[in-house]
Amino acid sequence: MHGLKILFFQLVYNICGILFLIAASPYFIVKILITEKYRKGFIQRSGFMPSELTARIAGRKLIWVHAVSVGEAQTAFPVIERLKLEHPDFHILLTTTTATGQNVARSRTAGDETVTVMYFPLDFRHIFRRIFKKFDIRLILIMETEIWPNFLIEAYHRNVPAVLVNGRISQSSYKGYRRLRPLFLASTEAIKMFCMQEKADAERLILLGIDPSRVVVTQNLKYEASLKTPVKTEILDQIRINAQWSRKEQVLVAGSTHRGEEQIVAGVYKSLKENIRELKLILAPRHPERLAEVEKILQNSGIDFVRKTSLDAGEPQNGRIDVILLDTMGELRHIYDLASVVFVGKSMVPGGGQNILEPAALEKPVVFGPHMDNFRLIADSFIAQSAGFVANTPDELESVLKKLFLNRTLRISVGQKGKYLVSCINGALDKTFESISAVMR
Repeated sequence: MHGLKILFFQLVYNICGILFLIAASPYFIVKILITEKYRKGFIQRSGFMPSELTARIAGRKLIWVHAVSVGEAQTAFPVIERLKLEHPDFHILLTTTTATGQNVARSRTAGDETVTVMYFPLDFRHIFRRIFKKFDIRLILIMETEIWPNFLIEAYHRNVPAVLVNGRISQSSYKGYRRLRPLFLASTEAIKMFCMQEKADAERLILLGIDPSRVVVTQNLKYEASLKTPVKTEILDQIRINAQWSRKEQVLVAGSTHRGEEQIVAGVYKSLKENIRELKLILAPRHPERLAEVEKILQNSGIDFVRKTSLDAGEPQNGRIDVILLDTMGELRHIYDLASVVFVGKSMVPGGGQNILEPAALEKPVVFGPHMDNFRLIADSFIAQSAGFVANTPDELESVLKKLFLNRTLRISVGQKGKYLVSCINGALDKTFESISAVMR
């Protein structure tokens, strides 16, 4: 796209952004005052770096890796480790948008002098002009699909190449980008290679006007991350000790649930427990800020529970512990290994689904709802190979879970098929680095 056209669309975008900010400023001011997640990192989001961060990256050749939240950050870690091996003379700047992603990134890179973690700034042109002018940024890696026009257009003007890693474009996202196609194309000029998860993602990009020579299907990096991340068995042992659960207990882990799903899980659990008296439940809402809301749902359902942090702190508990509400970050991947059966959330309600590969890689039978648009190919593969089950309604969810809990042979068979499917899909990291290396040459 011609440089003048890019500037024009950037101008339109910035005018609209300023008008929106003015109109929405009362809302955001209130949110900042009353909500901790909006206050966290506010200074960094505004484009100001603490002096210690500036000192760490000033004068160094930088590779900027951006991951919006927890899932993207976890997928980025194998990429970062490979970057450190192949390009030891570069320093990694890892940014996240959400506070939960920031917590996971800081925890995972604690003590690593080769990686600096900070919040991703608000997408204002003056912020990125200052950052790109001040620091020696050589490459940008964007995890999945985070298209910020001012960020990428400034990179384009500074001749800093970008690579979209583990990219995906759902059907709904495609429709949105199609409506804003000129701005999308102007924003993506800096992206030299689009490494997409699936063929359908690549096809949608090409339909939007991206040159096919810049698009490659590398498959999903989460496949390999799921296989290679070791389980922290000490987390599981501590739960068993504190909750007094034996290794023979049947456990349902409901992971990454969203609003509308906890009520379903609570009802299904109560019904299952009538026939499976020893059944345990670990409920893990996707967003920590909803914990109080989920607590009320459990209370209103007549379900006694304990928060994981209370259990860890050794607080006195009244009676037996059958239900744990997971209120910690970065532990779900490990807690899946405690499960007999896993229900993966954001799938019984419209939302696109969540990653079923993590529990499947641990040989756990997975159950999910019909709304798996963001993971359609994966979900269809699991269903076709009898490596997982889809439940379209709460009644179907109860029926499928009951069948699995009452049939150990079936659980083992489904779990083995799921792990085999995950093990068959690999090579995404190697394919991704072929593109990264080509761009860096």
